[in-house]
Amino acid sequence: MRIRQLISPKPYCRAVPVSSWKSLARKKGDETDDDRAKQSQYLLFLGNRQYGQLADIAIEAADTENPTKTIKGDKKRIKQIVSNDRSIDVALFGRMVADDTNLNVDACAQVAHAISVQTVEPESDFFTAVDDNQRNGGEDEAGDAGAAMMGQIEFNAATFYRYANVDANRLQDRLGDVNATAKAVSAFAQAFLTSVPQGKINTFGQNVLPDLIVVNLRDTQAVNLVGAFERPVVPDYVQHATEALVRRQQDLDKAYGITPVKTWVVRIGDDTAAADALVDGKTTSLRDLVADVERTVADRLTQE
Repeated sequence: MRIRQLISPKPYCRAVPVSSWKSLARKKGDETDDDRAKQSQYLLFLGNRQYGQLADIAIEAADTENPTKTIKGDKKRIKQIVSNDRSIDVALFGRMVADDTNLNVDACAQVAHAISVQTVEPESDFFTAVDDNQRNGGEDEAGDAGAAMMGQIEFNAATFYRYANVDANRLQDRLGDVNATAKAVSAFAQAFLTSVPQGKINTFGQNVLPDLIVVNLRDTQAVNLVGAFERPVVPDYVQHATEALVRRQQDLDKAYGITPVKTWVVRIGDDTAAADALVDGKTTSLRDLVADVERTVADRLTQE
């Protein structure tokens, strides 16, 4: 399942998630068994069911004379709980455990960085905070003009291309259920297509939905159409970006024989009219797209 969209001009900020952490409470040589039991060397992503099962083990161990020894004795059962994870989040985005590769889970989803379809230059948003007490002539700061803080934030406003894909077959292998897999794929599509970056959202108000959504169901391989924007488009950006995207998909399908099994298009306005060529003019709404994606994925997985 390949998903791509064009987002109309807006300020865009990217938040960087924390991937791991280490306890700073004590030096390693000073740790006791109880200290180590309370610390984690990295984040471990699990499903709610696994958290509940592990919590039950911890509660049981807390009632024994030596909780640490009890936990160590349950190591095999704990590892089995973690390795049998059926969480949709973990199945989609994977998990890496550096010191025990048996607990690793390969991701079934890939999400590319958003890129601008046109040439952009960073802009600067200058801000300042005024100390009213100083501005009004406080006794201790009589000569101060009142600026308590100042700085700047870089941003850009552009039409962006976003891309993601989900391997439905591998996702079914992880989840072990056709209906759960189909629901997971449709939920991922819904979330990806309506998500808005939250970084600095109160500063820039980037609440913009895509002008164009193209979803391809392929039985060949994942295909990112980012090459359509190797040459930046010129105004009107959405119109020319749509035309470039459509040309790229048609050229690749013809050259490599990878025509999608099915394509869905959701679009807004006349600037995205070129995308009608991908679906013979049969565009749809996001609600119908999500529902049809779920039905189609379930049908194909059942047939396989």
